[in-house]
Amino acid sequence: MDSIELFVQLGVSPQERSKPQRVRFSVVYIPQCYLDSGEDLISKTVDYEGIVQILQKLASTHTFHLVEYLAERCAYELFSNFELTWIKVTATKFNPMPSVESTTGYCELGEN
Repeated sequence: MDSIELFVQLGVSPQERSKPQRVRFSVVYIPQCYLDSGEDLISKTVDYEGIVQILQKLASTHTFHLVEYLAERCAYELFSNFELTWIKVTATKFNPMPSVESTTGYCELGEN
């Protein structure tokens, strides 16, 4: 899943965290019951809406200092809520400084 955009209270300084920052998430995963059954069933994979709901909840109920920690918290939350063998979450914050277009943190869990 690419380009999930949410606003997150994120930043090192209190001023930066006072206004929600635009963050783009990417989530790549391997379900435990991988699509090797030959069936086209949602029960054999992960519900995209469920992923987005978890990311939205984290974004709206927590404050983060570091984009790397944000990616880690999202990865652990998704890994614990879905039957996955592997997950990688990236979180990209835009314009962290005037001369920097973006900064990205990521976290991988499980076995690929």
